[in-house]
Amino acid sequence: VADNNNTIMKFAPDGSGTVFANTMLNRPVGLAFDSSGNLFVANYSDGKIIKFTSAGVGTLFYQTIYFPYGMTIDSANNLFVAHGTFEILRITPSAIGTVFANNASAGVSAPTYLAFTPLVIQPPFGFRVTESKRIGNDLRLSFTTLSGFQYAIQSCADLAIGAWVTIPGTTVAGTGGVVQETIVNAFVGPTPFFRVVQL
Repeated sequence: VADNNNTIMKFAPDGSGTVFANTMLNRPVGLAFDSSGNLFVANYSDGKIIKFTSAGVGTLFYQTIYFPYGMTIDSANNLFVAHGTFEILRITPSAIGTVFANNASAGVSAPTYLAFTPLVIQPPFGFRVTESKRIGNDLRLSFTTLSGFQYAIQSCADLAIGAWVTIPGTTVAGTGGVVQETIVNAFVGPTPFFRVVQL
């Protein structure tokens, strides 16, 4: 959670909170994780985007010109930032920033929050999704596994209802390495949410 009191809070599933970071922050608003677990934070007041390691160590990643707000990150770890009142920035993993869309090119007038679909929810227990990539109408997921355990990809049309269903053909045995599975026609019709579960 980005706290306006210049603190990033980390909450456990039971709701208990601890301070994750409280340095280099100046009215933090936007948050985004890359595939390595680094947390990017947009400082609204000074225009800085800070990169925090999983241990909470922060460094300056990028300096914007206007006030940054919401952020999201794609499967190639490009960071997209709602920037100022009229544009969206695209920042590569090597911190090269360009204008992705603005008022002149796409009618962007007041971007606030950004998102990619479908939403892939990171699994617990030490294994994680390492890639989420759209290929046509299909979705390709790669995730780390532990030997001796089985995994499955599940989908859910509405998180509020929480009716998770295992996608046929996506139950796999753990190898101790990365497993890759493809969800056929994931982008045909309403896009659901996806998650990887350890059985």
